[in-house]
Amino acid sequence: MNSRSNSPWQIVSCILIIFTPLYQAHSDVLDQVAREVCLDIGIRAEISGLDDIALTTKQGDGESGATYSGTDSFFLESNAPVRVMISAAPINNGLNTLPTDYRIDGTSGWLETAGNGPHAGRHSIDVKAQLGAISDQLAGKYTSTLLITIVPQIPEISHCNSAQPDTEPATNSDLIDIEIEAEAIIKQILPAENLEPLPPWATRIMEQPKAEQMFPYLAEYRLWLQGIQPQLSDQAKHWWLFPVDMRLLEKLGINILNNR
Repeated sequence: MNSRSNSPWQIVSCILIIFTPLYQAHSDVLDQVAREVCLDIGIRAEISGLDDIALTTKQGDGESGATYSGTDSFFLESNAPVRVMISAAPINNGLNTLPTDYRIDGTSGWLETAGNGPHAGRHSIDVKAQLGAISDQLAGKYTSTLLITIVPQIPEISHCNSAQPDTEPATNSDLIDIEIEAEAIIKQILPAENLEPLPPWATRIMEQPKAEQMFPYLAEYRLWLQGIQPQLSDQAKHWWLFPVDMRLLEKLGINILNNR
């Protein structure tokens, strides 16, 4: 009788004895490894909503000194701070050119987004051209091409350890030396505009294939050298300081601070 009355307690005691060692075994950590989960997001920017810009005048069409103006807006979205630059030649018909002013948001030929973060906002492109005397320009259609370039403003971006940035500088064989005759012409023209002489490496870059795609203000500078554009913007006077990507200078082995 006594053994039957104590049997429930004996069962409970047996359960505790069996499961306690199992609980202790699972609570001990035998190994633990921590690894970083990393994702690289590239710098991206996009301009949308910009159409062709037609200039009109409130004065008499073709009147002496008439000012023609036009504007359109675009939406700029980026995931990093960027600089937006305008590169365009004066409006022309191939023979005659009109003094033309291009501005972003009515202020200057470039825009820098505020802060160090992403940007999303609407901006305007404002264009003005002015006639001279009635006989100074032929009647007819005048056009130009407006190039908008977005340049990242982040000097250095950290990457995942697996990412291997391309930092190999270009060799001298990647650069084509400018011809002596062309360099002499440039030296003759520059003093007339009170411009600083081009750095030696800038004259070599001018002769590279697709140089205008790497330095957007170089196109305006070339038009000025050819006499098509009478004046230079401040950016075009120092076109080599405005590459599409600042990392391009490092890739080409160029050091602006040391002027080499």
